[in-house]
Order: sequence, then structure tokens, then C-alpha cells
Amino acid sequence: MKYAPHIYARALLEAMTAHPAKQGEILKNFVAVLAKTGDLKGVERILEAVERALTAKKRARYVEIESARTLSPKALELLTKSFSKEDRIRTRINQSLIAGVRIIVDDSTAIDATLKRRLEKLFMH
Repeated sequence: MKYAPHIYARALLEAMTAHPAKQGEILKNFVAVLAKTGDLKGVERILEAVERALTAKKRARYVEIESARTLSPKALELLTKSFSKEDRIRTRINQSLIAGVRIIVDDSTAIDATLKRRLEKLFMH
């Protein structure tokens, strides 16, 4: 990528905030720039950076819940009740965790209750 995703995100948000009536045109031009620089393949990471920036602007938290398998609706409900309605909660499957759950809040691991972590602690010490 020519620029880091958060740089693209900041530029997009600043342009759209400064010119709200031209948001469609700004977005079209933004995509054209990404295509020209070859960074269109990183659009998902850029959109995640936009989402993180908007979440921070609301003074909310960006929460990632990783699990080895899809969480049951009841388990997901129990986990999400721990957070504010303004917080942005994303779930992700990470099979390398083997079992359990990892919760990351604003890029800092808050809880790592995974079998992978337990095995690492057991065999690394």
C-alpha cells in the first residue's frame, strides 16, 4: 500500500466532513485514487480504519471478539452486554485459537481465554 490505511481513512473523512454536499463525488474520486495507486485491494482495511476513526470520534470503543468457531447467539449476547451500545463490536473467526475467546478493545487485548494461549503458557514456561 502506498499509504497506511489510517492515512487514507483520515483523508477521506476530512474531505467528506469539509464538503458534505459533495460526498458522492469525493467517494468516487477516492476510489479512483485507490485504483490508480494500486491500493484498491486494501479497501477493506481502509474501511475498517474509517470505522475505527468514526467510533473514536463518538468516544466509543472498537471491540473485536475472536473465537475459533461461530459463537452461539446466547454467548454473543452475554459478551456484548458487557459493552456500551455506542461501542462498535466486530466478531471474527480465528481457527488458530483452537478454542475459547479473545476480546480486543481499541487494539489492546483485554481478555485472552483461548486454548492456544493456555497451551503457550503451559509449554513456554
